[in-house]
Amino acid sequence: MSLFICPSYRTAGTYLPALLAKDYSTYMTDVDDTLYHPLTGVHGRIKKNILVDSKTWSAWPSVSKELAKRLRTSGLTALKDHNWTLPLIVDHLRQQEPENLMPYLRRIYAVEYSAIPPQPAFVKAVDTLHDNGKRLVFYSYGFREHILNAQRQIGFSPDTFGENDIIDMLKSDRNPQLLSTYNIPKNNASELFSKSKAAGIARAAEVLGLNSTEGIALADDNLGYLANAFDMLKIFIAKRKEDIAASIDERIWDFAIWSDEKDMLGRSYSPIGVLLEKVAAHLPKQKLTHDLLL
Repeated sequence: MSLFICPSYRTAGTYLPALLAKDYSTYMTDVDDTLYHPLTGVHGRIKKNILVDSKTWSAWPSVSKELAKRLRTSGLTALKDHNWTLPLIVDHLRQQEPENLMPYLRRIYAVEYSAIPPQPAFVKAVDTLHDNGKRLVFYSYGFREHILNAQRQIGFSPDTFGENDIIDMLKSDRNPQLLSTYNIPKNNASELFSKSKAAGIARAAEVLGLNSTEGIALADDNLGYLANAFDMLKIFIAKRKEDIAASIDERIWDFAIWSDEKDMLGRSYSPIGVLLEKVAAHLPKQKLTHDLLL
């Protein structure tokens, strides 16, 4: 078995790859544990780096207090959740230590990307998507260099995806006008595209040049984020097959997938990549015309 697909009660009997090929033009995917498989261990090493680094950081006590405050406001308690910790640290560095922002990010993302296997069938599938006017875009709490490293390891060339195909935590640093456009202060820039809020997901779609959230399929490994993706087709990327059964009663996702496909070295392939390979099989392949052959 290379890909297990489970439909929700709303979509029972629908075959996901055929549905995506027919009715959806944009596939929006998370990066960590989604673009690459959780079994690669890459995301685990990043989270460990965040926690280890925070213990030696002089500003951590004040930042952790602010984090605790935000978590209480949201009804959460887990300070170790890097999905909350990292954006808050980045906001602090933007304001207080801007010269240390990029060195910090490069330090915590100093991981071995070779655990992510090349996946030529995934690369070929994206070519087919593009030939058919469809898009694969990335929506992550990581930062652009990290996303590009993961893409490069899979086999994508640097020009496959552009600035308008990526939303990351430093998007507003590269495009400062976004903060004024959406009336968000610089010290709260992490809220601009927060996946924890429906407004953040809607803004991400808009900045990616999408007219609405309809016609978009969102793939993520975080159920809380999927719950905020109104009007999108929600695809849950399970870390373990057992996680699908455990989440069925929550009725958050439309489809859940789990992949166990590996390369010859035993490295786990991207679950979203395996899915899009199947989507591409439902699309017309570009035909070589006489002009193209000349």
